[in-house]
Amino acid sequence: MAEVLTLNSDKNMVLGTWVWHVADHLKALDTLLEFLQKNSVTEAYYSINRDVSDEEYVYLIEKTAAVGIRSAALSGDCHWILPEFRRDYEEYISRVERINSLCKGDKFYSLHLDVEPHVLPEAKQHGLSEFIPLFVELIENARSHADRLQIDLEWDIPSWIYKHTDHKNNCSLTETLFRCCEAVGIMAYRDFAQGQIDITLPNIEFAKKFNRSLIVGCETIRLDEDLRPDGNCPITYFEEGRDYMYQELSIVKRALLKEYDRTGFAIHSIEGWMSLKD
Repeated sequence: MAEVLTLNSDKNMVLGTWVWHVADHLKALDTLLEFLQKNSVTEAYYSINRDVSDEEYVYLIEKTAAVGIRSAALSGDCHWILPEFRRDYEEYISRVERINSLCKGDKFYSLHLDVEPHVLPEAKQHGLSEFIPLFVELIENARSHADRLQIDLEWDIPSWIYKHTDHKNNCSLTETLFRCCEAVGIMAYRDFAQGQIDITLPNIEFAKKFNRSLIVGCETIRLDEDLRPDGNCPITYFEEGRDYMYQELSIVKRALLKEYDRTGFAIHSIEGWMSLKD
């Protein structure tokens, strides 16, 4: 049975994970770093939280880099696409700039944004189309900030968002994201390999067009959405456990690498991943 995840046995393959509860992990940092190393993680997306100081982030980046793992600055809120909520977004950008300015060596290599406009209550009520221009404006604004800070831009998106059109740039919304970002995470949340493959494949052509990294997202936390008759949630590996997930992701890896060699993986989230049953 698989004990560790070794998807990135190919030297250039990305294997990332979201780390939301940073303050908790700082209290047991050795445990976190040991787990990341053991599972061959290459990048950690650390949430920028108010209960963690700038100096603590500098320390975290240094310790993470010392074990060969790079750190991205994670944040996001669906409301950020609305002009009246941009203050929190600007605060996030300012903090990343300030933290990186304090670093003497390794820094945050990327802005990692989890802004999902379809979650906005107004979008659920009226549809996503009227909010796409605001979303595109935020994407392009983040691109300009990333350029100014001389770091990458990454974005997490649902697999189906390519069906929506960015009329400003006369293309698919997913194409705009791949054009503006060095890496795009496809939230391919299914609990079996073929399901993840099927919902990822439509996005590969966009990654190829701009030679960008396509990251396959995998869910591990407990969810109560779209439950099957047996109570099993089809969009998370929570019920199936760690070994089963590792086996399925190995199948996904073999299938997708035949289509595109800049494919990687990310596990959501480190808290769910660490607590998965064997």
